[in-house]
Amino acid sequence: MINRIRDIRRQKGLTLAEVAARCDPATTAQTIGRLETGMRSLSLTWMNRIAEALEIDPQALVKAESSTAPAVIARLGVHGVEAVARQVEAIFPVVPGGEAALVVVSV
Repeated sequence: MINRIRDIRRQKGLTLAEVAARCDPATTAQTIGRLETGMRSLSLTWMNRIAEALEIDPQALVKAESSTAPAVIARLGVHGVEAVARQVEAIFPVVPGGEAALVVVSV
């Protein structure tokens, strides 16, 4: 999983050691470095600890700067997968108490 720990840490002007010391319980700079680079898995527990240390919302650690809507680039036809002529934005509605259907809007 790609994360944004390093970017956010640098934006806040913090070192690996400073983030490690801010974690509760404290950890090592090496562990934070491994989490940043993906050498160690970023579990939900680690996400919460690091987000608290960085004073941010945990989802910001894995969320892209710009939110790009998912796009439909292929469809499943009678003869298998077929490319669409042009990409279209995929919208996944939430239907309370029911199944959600895929709605496609042209872009």
